[in-house]
Amino acid sequence: MIIVSNEPEKTKVASPITLDEAKAQLQIEDFDNDDDYITGLIDVATELVEDDCNADMLETTNALEVKLNCGFQTLWRIMQAPFLSLTSVEVYDGTNWTTVEASTYEAEKAFHYFEVEFSSTPAGNIEKVRFTFKTGYTTAKLPKRLKQAVLVKSADMYDTERQSYNLNNLAENKTYERLIAKHRRRNW
Repeated sequence: MIIVSNEPEKTKVASPITLDEAKAQLQIEDFDNDDDYITGLIDVATELVEDDCNADMLETTNALEVKLNCGFQTLWRIMQAPFLSLTSVEVYDGTNWTTVEASTYEAEKAFHYFEVEFSSTPAGNIEKVRFTFKTGYTTAKLPKRLKQAVLVKSADMYDTERQSYNLNNLAENKTYERLIAKHRRRNW
């Protein structure tokens, strides 16, 4: 088995919350001057939640290239989650990329990763393998807790009086940690 923890090239399609949802969380009405700033905070908050959970939130297309050092293996564990689908597998022989027939492999998801098992080894001298796959949640299946975590982090960065720490209250607010707790993935 080959365990792959490399970071793939990612293409995101959307944001988990809208500007209007963030403004409602911040209790901002009829004020548009900070819209670009708040949109930037949403992007940063989304990255923070994804980093803390070690997972993509919304549907993300991934391209993962792996250079082979010890020959082709029939079982691959790819440390990316939550897994949605495997689009294609390609092998590189030093000159050309060739698509592997989908009927020769199966993908199975787990909470922390997904595995790809090949029923046979592709022919030829293989130098690299490229997996193209989708991770994250569809918009309809995004857990409400993760969406709320982005709202909380956005508000933390926007308004210092509502941050997890402030001068009047030195105790840490655990809301954010509790929201993401069951969605954290570990890659050990």
